[in-house]
Amino acid sequence: MTRAYTVVLLKDDDGGYGVYVPAIPGCYSQGDNLAHALAMAKEAIELHLEVTVEDGEPVPRDKHDFRLRMNGAKSAAIRRVQVTVPEAATVAS
Repeated sequence: MTRAYTVVLLKDDDGGYGVYVPAIPGCYSQGDNLAHALAMAKEAIELHLEVTVEDGEPVPRDKHDFRLRMNGAKSAAIRRVQVTVPEAATVAS
């Protein structure tokens, strides 16, 4: 099963991006450029979902309504990332 999650990319002064996933508290990543940051976000989400399923917890739904945290960044981008959800996953209501 695949699922899309919203990710927020915050541009660093050095040109890289920090990434957080509003639907998954504590799910953060970073990348040297936009493409790398999106790839790393996908990996971070999939790893987080694996642990969630292993712990018997439901997979969180994406958030479309959230407060943007800039954390000192001068610019931000919002994208959706398609991820593979583990087979045994149940979805949070």
